[in-house]
Amino acid sequence: MPSQYSAFFIQIRVQYILLFCWIFVVANMAFAQQDEVPSETSTAIVRNIRIDARDIFDPDERVPLAGLINFIHIRTQKKVIRRELLFQHQNALDLSLIAESERNLRALGIFTDVNIVTRKAASDSLQTRDKWTTKLNTTYRLVGGVHFWGVSLVEDNVFGLGKTIDIGYNHSSDRILRQVLYRDPRLLGSRFGGNVKAQNNSDFDTFEMSLSRPFFAWNTRWGFGLAFENTKGVYRQFRDGELVAAPRLDENALQMIFNLYRGDKLKRHLMFGYNRERSRVGDQRRQLNFFGIGFGVMGRQFQEMHNIDVYERTEDVPSGIVAEIALGANVGSGGRSWKETYLLGRFQYGHADYSSGYSFGTMLQTFYNGQHFRDEFSEGEARAFRKFGRHLLVGRVRFERLAHFSVARQLRLGDENGLRGYPLRARTGSKLLLFNFEDRVATNLKVLIFRLGLTAFADFGQVWETPEPVRLNNLNAAIGLGLRVGNARFTGAINRLDCAYNLSERKWRISVSIGSYFSAYGKLDFLSDFQTNRLRADL
Repeated sequence: MPSQYSAFFIQIRVQYILLFCWIFVVANMAFAQQDEVPSETSTAIVRNIRIDARDIFDPDERVPLAGLINFIHIRTQKKVIRRELLFQHQNALDLSLIAESERNLRALGIFTDVNIVTRKAASDSLQTRDKWTTKLNTTYRLVGGVHFWGVSLVEDNVFGLGKTIDIGYNHSSDRILRQVLYRDPRLLGSRFGGNVKAQNNSDFDTFEMSLSRPFFAWNTRWGFGLAFENTKGVYRQFRDGELVAAPRLDENALQMIFNLYRGDKLKRHLMFGYNRERSRVGDQRRQLNFFGIGFGVMGRQFQEMHNIDVYERTEDVPSGIVAEIALGANVGSGGRSWKETYLLGRFQYGHADYSSGYSFGTMLQTFYNGQHFRDEFSEGEARAFRKFGRHLLVGRVRFERLAHFSVARQLRLGDENGLRGYPLRARTGSKLLLFNFEDRVATNLKVLIFRLGLTAFADFGQVWETPEPVRLNNLNAAIGLGLRVGNARFTGAINRLDCAYNLSERKWRISVSIGSYFSAYGKLDFLSDFQTNRLRADL
């Protein structure tokens, strides 16, 4: 009987892999006929590019302290704006490159408005408006019954160059965090980006460093990523929100990835690289000396929308498809013995129009040594939204599963990640099912320059251990109302105040935090590395 069950499960996993292969081929064929279609160009020429880099407020805006705010803020330098443009003086006018340049500028996170205007008889103009990027303040959050407060100095646009410095101290009832971060998305004005981060935590100390050339534009031909991480401390394990164990944690990783991109309407991706990891949690150990190769295809376009996840800022909602397959070999420390095979399959699809959208995706990854699977992670998620006047109805369903991990891993569910009204890490296990529903109302009410919004929500979710079956009749549930306050020129994100009623415990709980509780749409991007490590992201 055990051998029959093993054969059955192997067959199921093989079917998963074949399904991803089929999706990969179908996606490739679906776009193949369009692949040589030229970009939307015309005989017009880019005569000149006039950059109008505006401050946070215009002089004629009646906003308290607007002049002082503009004086303190260092406006983004024009060379920072110009280097993001994918077209140059005297180039043929290509509308697709103009739209992509606007998206790249918005993605930097330092502007509230980006608008490129083309004219037949005059200079083409590019207008940007800065947002407030300097934060020297105290922060406070109340999530899952845990109070978080902190003091930080954050500058996302150092000297107007688009670089970030973050020096912070955060304290909660169960942890203290000190952090220093430097991020430069355009090293020396190039297309290379770098990141250095050091954290000192009550549970662990970690150091991260990376250098990369990302997939920054549709005509990108190549890229790479180099990353190093080291973490030492303890790995806290919970049950029903209570700490039950804290074994020692020692983990480090080095990863080198190279990427090649080809295609016009359909972008084809070849990824290959090396990953070395050493993980130790208590007496459990995990070692990887990993070489892998991945193949992917993507076709996408974007719909500009407003008041979806943030207020008063253009959001680029993607439509399209991504399908990827990766294979690898975990070899011995000497590189002479083949220990096990790495398998990954991933598929994502999204669609959006002027008033609605939906997306769904799935991923499966595992290692196989010829007899057993280990470190198996699978997930699936679907999202949808629909506008009705000022109402935005949003829904999400998510499923995750861990199996046969060689070091301790837990899925956690609580107020911080999907189940309002419940304590942090209220439920833990190896299988997670979650439903979130919101009615988001963007009102016309303003306090000074801050827009107010309302939200009615319902959350349902549960986590089970591996032997337990997934049962819909024992989901935890919460309902409630929320207040939203946002202004793209200052926070860039929505501030949340949620009052949730816990239907299991029959009690109210308030949470205060920043950002939408969950995004209404999914992103469509290629993988930037092999997803072999799932532990550090869980800390």
